[in-house]
Amino acid sequence: MAIINGSVFGDVVTGTIGNDSIASFGGNDYIYGSFGNDLIKGGSGIDTVDYSMLGQPITLGAGGFVGKGAAGVDQIVSVDNVIGATGQFNTIDASTGNSGIVSISVDLSINSLVVNNIPGIGTIGLGVQNFIDVIGTTQDDFIAGDFQNNILDGNSGDDFLFGNSGNDLIFGGKGSDIVLGGSGSDTLIGGSGNDFLNGYGFTLGEFDVLEGGSGADVFALGDANGPYYLDNGYATITDFNYLEGDKIQVTGSASNYGIAFQNFSGGLATDTLIFFGGDLIGVVQDTANVVPKFDFIAA
Repeated sequence: MAIINGSVFGDVVTGTIGNDSIASFGGNDYIYGSFGNDLIKGGSGIDTVDYSMLGQPITLGAGGFVGKGAAGVDQIVSVDNVIGATGQFNTIDASTGNSGIVSISVDLSINSLVVNNIPGIGTIGLGVQNFIDVIGTTQDDFIAGDFQNNILDGNSGDDFLFGNSGNDLIFGGKGSDIVLGGSGSDTLIGGSGNDFLNGYGFTLGEFDVLEGGSGADVFALGDANGPYYLDNGYATITDFNYLEGDKIQVTGSASNYGIAFQNFSGGLATDTLIFFGGDLIGVVQDTANVVPKFDFIAA
């Protein structure tokens, strides 16, 4: 194992192709991640580990472990920023933590990861650049995407997930989650629990897919400011089940909406089409068991 020590100044450090132990000490240091199973320790300055030279995706996991595929696994300690290679499906995966109390707050649009309730430490923040996908903890997480086509997974807990822009795939997982798509054509999957699903991002041409999963879920087709999906676009609700307590959120009274029944999408069963002022705003797939006065709720 190569032992590489920095100085008290700002250093630029590159590991070997083997297993390294790198300590940066003082200064604002820049460390290039390389092949091998490396231990990388930051110091008193603002230290950055940059994996962009690997040219392959990395996974930043619980405990500071960084999976590099065939290039090895690193452990990073006291590091302030982690950079993945551009154009790769770099992932933040907090699902492997087992403390039972740790949660995360991630906002990819500002390159931010905050880890909460670390035993003996408390809260730490980390800059995360060029990450696309996020998997949450077993606790209540906040996870927000960016302009890319993100895959966000809340895992367990009562999570808040927001895709931001891009065509996102978002899983609530276990727990009662709030799942928001943002702009773009998103697929939202609530999972188990009583989930709230809203794919709309106030842009034209959104075609969102909403799947509640088990539990009493709410599918949003409007809010207090007005109906969604006017002029162009609509939401497809794939698994509406009034017996589970599912509801469709709309603007104002259910009497403002029209419905029609036809085989529009999905399987061979009849679908329920929901209209506002002649605009198609929602398709409830493979069921005609939608009664607005019972199944619609006002925002």
